Amino acid sequence: MPPNKTKSTLPPLRGRQAAWLAAYCDPTSHTTFMNATASAEAAGYQAKNRRNLGVIGHENLQKLKPHVEHWLDQAGFTEERIKLKVLSLMDALETKFFQHEGIVTDTRRVEALGIQLGAVQLAARIKGLFAPQEVKVTGLSDLAGRLTRAHQREEGDDDGGA
Repeated sequence: MPPNKTKSTLPPLRGRQAAWLAAYCDPTSHTTFMNATASAEAAGYQAKNRRNLGVIGHENLQKLKPHVEHWLDQAGFTEERIKLKVLSLMDALETKFFQHEGIVTDTRRVEALGIQLGAVQLAARIKGLFAPQEVKVTGLSDLAGRLTRAHQREEGDDDGGA
């Protein structure tokens, strides 16, 4: 659903920016919802390649951040609700099933450490507690290897499309 058209002090959008915002905030679209690159493509932006579409999407996300935040508030994703959700995820539990010869013999509720870690990392990232990673290059011969490893680490930290 496109952003709610309630009273707002935000300037109205037109053209491709309006189309980008509608695509980005459309929860019924599995391809564009909260995906800046796919939203740029759906809005009709032209680029030589997907990477350039990603740049356009990121620029729109930065320029239209107040519009996105307004939509999130209208959709019920207020700061308070997000805080409460992250706090609840920090106490997440999961059920472990134990079996013998294909038959479940026991279950136990245990802490869902993966979910809890993700919630803590999200909270820390939001609060700015993660320092930017610095890559030191000592020589050109190992540059490619270091850049590849840094890129792989970044991709491992990336949870979505921006």
